[in-house]
Amino acid sequence: MPHAAAQSESRISKTCFTGFSDAARENAASRVYIGYHFPFATTAGMNLGRQIGNFAIRHNLTPLESAGSGRLFRFGSGETPERSGKAPM
Repeated sequence: MPHAAAQSESRISKTCFTGFSDAARENAASRVYIGYHFPFATTAGMNLGRQIGNFAIRHNLTPLESAGSGRLFRFGSGETPERSGKAPM
């Protein structure tokens, strides 16, 4: 009889997503299905995560000038809070 770990590996399937939001929705749904969260909690968590992501993009990502489309970013401006005069968050 094959080892239990080898049996479980044969049942693993590959999942492809069109974007990060699709993966987040599937992850949230799986947590409801297993009884770990209620639907309202996953909805609130996804909304909060989206807000945090938008904040990070607006405040910490700088579009690369050579990208043209504005889809490539560099993290931060290269300035530390001390050099920019801004208070750290």
